[in-house]
Amino acid sequence: KLCLKCFCSGVTTLCQAANLYRWNYTMAMHDWKMKYAAVKFSNDTQHLDIKSYDKFTLPQTNFTPYYKLPHRFIEYQVGSYDGNLQYEIQVDNASYSKDQPDIILQGYNTTLFYKYKTPLIPGRSNKVVLRLHESNFRHRDWKKASRYDLMIVLAYINLFLVRMYPTNGTYSPSSTDIVMDASTDLGYHGLGKMDRIEECRCPHGYRGRSCERCDFGYNRANRYLATGICMPWEWHREEYYKVSTSTTMRNYHYV
Repeated sequence: KLCLKCFCSGVTTLCQAANLYRWNYTMAMHDWKMKYAAVKFSNDTQHLDIKSYDKFTLPQTNFTPYYKLPHRFIEYQVGSYDGNLQYEIQVDNASYSKDQPDIILQGYNTTLFYKYKTPLIPGRSNKVVLRLHESNFRHRDWKKASRYDLMIVLAYINLFLVRMYPTNGTYSPSSTDIVMDASTDLGYHGLGKMDRIEECRCPHGYRGRSCERCDFGYNRANRYLATGICMPWEWHREEYYKVSTSTTMRNYHYV
């Protein structure tokens, strides 16, 4: 029987397998909600220069264009762990650069990369099926990611980039779809079980299957843990009203 160490955002070690089923998000790559980015890599991806755009713009020299996935695919995505991301790549010829990653995921100051391993066949559609599992992702130094690393990012994705490839000698948004698995407990069984999603017994102040959200009345402070900690809203009141209600000042960063 499969046994995984609890992630639970680092706030508890009490969890069990969630009783969830697979469903998915589907979106056309040229949908009006899609955003775009251009990325310049230096020092073997140790530093990323990222420019974001609401509408597609041809990239400057030395920049690689990416789709920047919108709200549906980002933020709280622990329910997508071990699911699939599917999309298609079309290229004109085999002269494209093989150095840049195909997927860039960022969350909680962690950046993970994925490179499509199969050689692309020019002149035809190449289907990508990426399992959202730590075995497929690498850090900026190309060391393997751990389950903990990937779960940190999935706890709150703030940047999800998918590489664009040139067709007909230039770059343009594709009319094909991108599909990302998620999980649900609403009785939709058509796509099967999600066996590797945890259900954590969260302490006070936390909610979500992996305790990835702050409960009502709590706010997140970036301290102690990779994902921060949830602290009572009363402790943050002076930040919102700019009026100190305590003789002890607290300096927290809010997310």
